[in-house]
Amino acid sequence: MPFWFAPEINYEGVEDIRFAKGWETIDSDGFWKLVFAWDIRLKKKPTILFFEENLKHYFNGLMKVVNENETITIPKTEVLIVEKKLEKGKLNFTGTVKTYDAFTTKKVITLHVKIKVFYCTKTNNYMPLFKMAPKAFYHKTWEDLDKITLKNNTCN
Repeated sequence: MPFWFAPEINYEGVEDIRFAKGWETIDSDGFWKLVFAWDIRLKKKPTILFFEENLKHYFNGLMKVVNENETITIPKTEVLIVEKKLEKGKLNFTGTVKTYDAFTTKKVITLHVKIKVFYCTKTNNYMPLFKMAPKAFYHKTWEDLDKITLKNNTCN
């Protein structure tokens, strides 16, 4: 990092992002279903404000770049995150990301988000794992998303 499309996110680290099969197909259960993780070198615990600000920068930058050849004005991303609970030493957050979908629908969509924050004492890094889908949390798609963990993470 920083992300070339969102230079305001200025942390050292890496991102790994995975989209579900059919993520670009509106009628698919995988539509806009994605998981991504940031292994970032933060020395203090990420907060609600951290996630709200950085997810806004992330999606505003990404959608602007994807939409760069079109002449419409892209609505700004709105993010609402709440701290859910501490579970087995891991912080959990939930919320919504309301953003312009420059990839497929060319409309504003709302993504529901779950964030689990892992802390690695070996490297002193926080690793947020983001799970997103436009489906509400009670939808069956979240059964699959909830099973996903950080692979090869010796800090779990």
